[in-house]
Amino acid sequence: MSPFSLVHVASGIVLSRKVMRANSFLSRGIGLLGQASLESGEGLWLPGTAIVHTVGMRFNLDLIFLDSGGRAVRYAQSVAPGQWWVSGLGASSVVELDAGALEAVSAAKIGDLWSLSPEREHSSAQ
Repeated sequence: MSPFSLVHVASGIVLSRKVMRANSFLSRGIGLLGQASLESGEGLWLPGTAIVHTVGMRFNLDLIFLDSGGRAVRYAQSVAPGQWWVSGLGASSVVELDAGALEAVSAAKIGDLWSLSPEREHSSAQ
C-alpha cells in the first residue's frame, strides 16, 4: 500500500508524505498500538471514524479530525497515552501524526481544507 501526502491547502505546506491508510475495521482498531514511536513525517489516516484513543500507546500524537470534504473540525496537539478523543460534530476521519507535526502549520484553523492524496500522485506533480 502506498502512503498518502497530507497537505494544508491554504498554505501549501506538505505536513507529511508518509501517511498510511487504515482500510479495515481491524486496522482502524489496532491503529498505532504496538509501535514504539512514529518517525517525523509519518502518520495514520483513519477514515470512517471520529473517535480515537491512545490507551496502550507509548508516545504522544497530534490529531486532525476531518469532515467528509476534508475540512478540519478539530485539532488536538500532543495527546498523551491513555486518553479518548471524540471529534464533535461532523468528523468522518482522523489523521494521527507524530507529536509536534502541527507546529509546522501554525496558521491552521477549524474549517481549513486538508488534502490526502497518494504520494505517487503528489510526487509526479513536482
